[in-house]
Amino acid sequence: MKVIYCVFILLFLSCQKEDINPIEDVSLIGKWTEIIEAKPQGLLIYELTLNTNSTFILKINQFGIYPTQSNQDISAWTEFSGTFEQKPPNTLILKAGEYSWWDDFYDMTPISEASNAQVFENCTYKIINDTLELTYTTYPADSPIETKKVLTKVK
Repeated sequence: MKVIYCVFILLFLSCQKEDINPIEDVSLIGKWTEIIEAKPQGLLIYELTLNTNSTFILKINQFGIYPTQSNQDISAWTEFSGTFEQKPPNTLILKAGEYSWWDDFYDMTPISEASNAQVFENCTYKIINDTLELTYTTYPADSPIETKKVLTKVK
């Protein structure tokens, strides 16, 4: 009888779901933000949320970018959502599964579509206190440039 219980317990334990992408650096988890003054006017607000279940949302809000707007008026937004993977020592891979956007200029309903984009290509990170610095590759005019984004943890 004890053998049957042992076999049952072993079978139960072997069926436990394994975390496919364990998060090595739990200090990444949370909401991070950056506010940038847009040119010639307005604000860009980046909000990156990294969840314990390895999902993320990156939302970029634009405020007051159109001539008749103030910095309190939402002009447009873009959102990527999907999964992320952290690889030691400091690589961050964000794979979008969905892309959504809305723009007041077009007086439109928000649009959502499937995506397979990698957000922040070749991304590495470092965390110092409440600051997350991302270093990644952008391709303006088809020439790769190392780019940095510095976000602050939201408490």
